[in-house]
Amino acid sequence: MRIELTPGCSNVIRFPVEERAKPSLDLLRDIAPLSADLSAVASAGLQALDYLDKSRPSPEAWRAQQLALTEQAKTPKAELLLMIVAPVQQLIACTAE
Repeated sequence: MRIELTPGCSNVIRFPVEERAKPSLDLLRDIAPLSADLSAVASAGLQALDYLDKSRPSPEAWRAQQLALTEQAKTPKAELLLMIVAPVQQLIACTAE
């Protein structure tokens, strides 16, 4: 799972710079919030895995903050949804035990 989440942490909008395939500025503006959400959710998932790997419960304040962040990331942006949100929320919840 760590392998799946790691690329999302450093997610930034990257497109090949080719004369024939440049994305429109409007498209970049539309998906920029989605990119930021992916990075934040992936980071939260990796932090949750760290707590689970160490067999330590996470602080309640951290869980509340991360769950609020993931709830916000559920909001569709540019008509797209981040499908990793629900599994990451489950990971965060598991860190309470």
